[in-house]
Amino acid sequence: MKVGTGLLAAISLPLFLGPTFALADCNPSTGAASGKPTPGRQHGYVAGQQGPSGGSGGDYCWTNESLPEFRLVGISVRSQNTIDSIYLDYKAPEGRINQEARDKYGHLRCGGDGGRPSPEPPLTLDDGEVIVRVSGRYGGLRGEIGEFVNWLYIQTDGGPRGPQFRTFATNSSPGPGTFDFIAPEGTYISGLVIRSCKFIDAVGVILKTRS
Repeated sequence: MKVGTGLLAAISLPLFLGPTFALADCNPSTGAASGKPTPGRQHGYVAGQQGPSGGSGGDYCWTNESLPEFRLVGISVRSQNTIDSIYLDYKAPEGRINQEARDKYGHLRCGGDGGRPSPEPPLTLDDGEVIVRVSGRYGGLRGEIGEFVNWLYIQTDGGPRGPQFRTFATNSSPGPGTFDFIAPEGTYISGLVIRSCKFIDAVGVILKTRS
């Protein structure tokens, strides 16, 4: 199990720019004629990044590291036999980002368009509330080549409603692979790092120091 132990020394390089939804030309995990997963497009690590962990396919989805003023405020999931997509909602400071940018980059989808809305309610962060733990499991999927995330757990430090916990499960049994990213004392998880195409291939986090 991979546990976050601190901010990673990393190359400060922004994630690649791309459209609001996952790229249509991303390498599907069913890709290679050899029967092996096709590795996704690579990018340099950003400061504080841990992971992603999971399968080796998919391309990196856009995150708020491209627009650091945006704050992650909501996460929801579509799934069936695996996690098909993760929706990320961001909020920008008033007066600093124009409406066009808010509309274009405030709501991102990573992954495909299959699955159904998760029965687990979306996670909505209150002002001042942050994520402190992201864990999950991954494994194979019948009829597909590669491994995919099929169980995801997210925990916050607590706002007015107290700590929040979300477990986004699927119809499949949790896979044998595991990951567990925990924000050390004095840090928090500011965003997710996701590789995806048709499904969610791998998930990681970005750690930041609390101000």
